[in-house]
Amino acid sequence: MSSNFYTSSHNLYHIYPRPTLFKARAIDRLYASSRQLLCLSIWFANLIQKVGKKLMLRQVPIATATIYFKRFYLKNAYCETNPYLVLAACLLVAAKVEETPVHIKSVVSEAKAVFTGMCLWCVNGMALTGRTRDQDIPS
Repeated sequence: MSSNFYTSSHNLYHIYPRPTLFKARAIDRLYASSRQLLCLSIWFANLIQKVGKKLMLRQVPIATATIYFKRFYLKNAYCETNPYLVLAACLLVAAKVEETPVHIKSVVSEAKAVFTGMCLWCVNGMALTGRTRDQDIPS
């Protein structure tokens, strides 16, 4: 850790100006507004928190997973990847990095439990939320 913030690796490599962030979201902005993308970011941070609590992880691995998720989506678009899969992978990697023993099967099963409990499933490549299984699903 550097004693001077301006020479630290965080300042040199992980502080992004607004135009860079706006450019990183170019593909996603074709499908959603900037406000909707901000809401998505908050939504996924809350999901990481919920799955992390179900796995009984400490706050440090959960925060690390959130940072991994946000950094991943600085370089990739939400619409080109499956954010739920990335979310579970970030939790697993963060737990490993922070030396918290978590088995991959438990991460997958807890993530699945949280996602199905929130009525999240995938139809024709589109994630649908807030629907009950009894309602008609558009094709």
